[in-house]
Amino acid sequence: MSTPLVTGTCRLLKKDGHRLTAKALQLLKNIESRIHCCDHLLLQLSDASYFDIQYKLATLHQGMDKVTCQADTVTSQKKTLLARLDELEAQVKLYTLTSCGPVKVDTENHYQPPVEQMDAIAQVTLLLGIICNVIFGIGTSGANFIMNGLSLLLYLAFRKSDGTLSAVHQNVMAQIPSTIGVALSKFQLATKTIIYAICACHCTYAPSYPVGSQNPVHPNYCSHSLTPETRCTESLLKTSTSGECSPRKIFIYHDFKDYLASLVSCPDIEAIMDSACDDLCALLSSPPHYVKNPFEAQFLRTFCGPDGHKLFVDRGDEGRYAFSLHVDFFNPEGMKI
Repeated sequence: MSTPLVTGTCRLLKKDGHRLTAKALQLLKNIESRIHCCDHLLLQLSDASYFDIQYKLATLHQGMDKVTCQADTVTSQKKTLLARLDELEAQVKLYTLTSCGPVKVDTENHYQPPVEQMDAIAQVTLLLGIICNVIFGIGTSGANFIMNGLSLLLYLAFRKSDGTLSAVHQNVMAQIPSTIGVALSKFQLATKTIIYAICACHCTYAPSYPVGSQNPVHPNYCSHSLTPETRCTESLLKTSTSGECSPRKIFIYHDFKDYLASLVSCPDIEAIMDSACDDLCALLSSPPHYVKNPFEAQFLRTFCGPDGHKLFVDRGDEGRYAFSLHVDFFNPEGMKI
């Protein structure tokens, strides 16, 4: 018969006490391994790893709070780990974020799309093909057929009686691509994107690029820890018949800095965005009776800028842009009625 142990106001069997102690020690062991990972992150601390380690430390503190066993070995180990956590937090607080200043973005590709250097006839031809593909929703094969058909029509219209083309017409024909993909690239409509690998636990993994390679590489398995007790080891990649590995599930992230750079690279669009702040500044003393857009609402009329004193819309020679966030979800009951 097991001997009862008295802990506070509860009576536990001795074997149950050993079981709880073993479980607590195992949890502390997991926490210790996570602290070791944080130590490695701290060796090469960056802005990205700064927020990662902050999240990990918060999770570890939550795990420590779950350790309530009062056995001497447990309390001693817990005290040691708490001291290590405090030391880690002190070192993290010494780090200064480097992203507080301006962010430099190369916008050269936004100013000179290749289509601007093309002949007007070639420009119209590409535009017709892209409208069919993007606006009317014609597929790639159909759009390629349209591009080749337009090219053939122009050739028949340009050719001389002997079947040859003049130098000018040859130049025009050489500028017209045979595929819609190449036509789209001439307008530089493609945005900068990052393909993340997604785990079933919803953790995301950004790609890495080996030195001298443009091919993204994702980790093989998920290493996310929802709690210090558990670690997800779900496979992130699938292998095709050709032996190439790719993420099972992806999330395509459109680079926000590249998107914003494309907006301010267009003088007319930039002027429209700047006028939103300027118009509000001119009408601050006379609020409208009816709010028609966010810049007429109370929030932006009183929202302070980065210095904490001047209004956000008092932009001076800067560009101040307000963005709205739209969130969409899938219907958990399905999309059918």
